Amino acid sequence: ISCSAGKLPQRLRATLGLLTADEMREHDYGTNYVGVRAEVQSPKVFLDKQELSLGVTYVDVPVERVLVLENLSNLDTKFKWERPAGATPSFDVVFEPNEGTLGSKEVREVKVTYKAKMPGLVDDVFACKVYGMTMPLGFMLKTISKGVVVGYERLGVGESAPLPLCDSEAVQFIGNVEDVPTPEAPPAMHIVGETKLFERRVERFVLRNFSAVPAEFKIYPRMYARAVEEEGGGVE
Repeated sequence: ISCSAGKLPQRLRATLGLLTADEMREHDYGTNYVGVRAEVQSPKVFLDKQELSLGVTYVDVPVERVLVLENLSNLDTKFKWERPAGATPSFDVVFEPNEGTLGSKEVREVKVTYKAKMPGLVDDVFACKVYGMTMPLGFMLKTISKGVVVGYERLGVGESAPLPLCDSEAVQFIGNVEDVPTPEAPPAMHIVGETKLFERRVERFVLRNFSAVPAEFKIYPRMYARAVEEEGGGVE
């Protein structure tokens, strides 16, 4: 007896009858019966996350996360990751591995690397096609991508510079994103009071990079025309 599985997963419960008789069918020797029990299986794969929230990310700074595929069935199957909407100029997402074979009862870790190409809000969908399953697996990817965020502030007399938010090698702020200060409008570097000729004045400012993007800076003085007081008391 050869059994060929169906197209849909199901539990098969049936009875086969065997009729025995002579060639002329003049004598019936009765019918024998045998029960048939079978389970038609299809690949059944589970994805551990339906939403991948990356928090705040930064342009050209790759961020890595790990997803887990688990094959719950006794069948080997193939899988392939894809973005249903196709390629986008806003960001890159790389899966390692991008496709492959998932063995029976196998658990496979997949590394996801996200790299923003431009600032903006990302709310996107990615799918994992599993051969043999009627519907693909998928998850939503959410993040806010930013560019360089730099600010500076004046330090008072004897005031210490603030501590760094995190390690300079970190690709993201470790902690609550709401704790990251938002730079206000830069204060004017105005030196209050008079400075006598050949007198040295010291003003202290601190520059802060609130992003994970390395930023070059240059400080130099700019010369402006001297204000001339007119006879009437105005300034020209």
